[in-house]
Amino acid sequence: MVCVTTAYFATSFGWVPVATVMPPWVTPPIIGNAYASDEELKQLAAVDRYKLSLGIEFVLQATELEKKIVTYPKHFRRGDITASAIQSTMVCVKYAEQANPAHDNTKEFQRGDVVIGNDNFSKYKNELQIVLEPHSDPRKNLVGNIPPEELMLLDFVKPWTKFKFVPKN
Repeated sequence: MVCVTTAYFATSFGWVPVATVMPPWVTPPIIGNAYASDEELKQLAAVDRYKLSLGIEFVLQATELEKKIVTYPKHFRRGDITASAIQSTMVCVKYAEQANPAHDNTKEFQRGDVVIGNDNFSKYKNELQIVLEPHSDPRKNLVGNIPPEELMLLDFVKPWTKFKFVPKN
């Protein structure tokens, strides 16, 4: 107790400088409630924090063109947003001349469905959309679904947000 009191008063009166120690980092990184494995650290390092990754489960009828559109690496949400869907337009420009016949377009689309404009959608043909609100539109083909555990991520896709799809099947 004498040492602590002496050190306190000596520091308070400026007789000795304040003692500071910067201990080195000795605790390994913790993810969740467990130590991160080397594999988990590699996966974490590979995350692109500037581009949202969304999983997709393709429907059986999705064509090769539609899979190519979905896996296009430069999707971003248009700035003139709508409440019903996230629209990625650049694929519409890139694949404007490619035919895309209608299929899987008679059911009501649900939140998290990934659709692509078919040949009947005029200037929006081959535009990729992620459904935010349930609706029906025969000019769009259902090509896949975002897994239920990732649907919450759709709330973070703001205007000009970059995103990509990672096929799950």
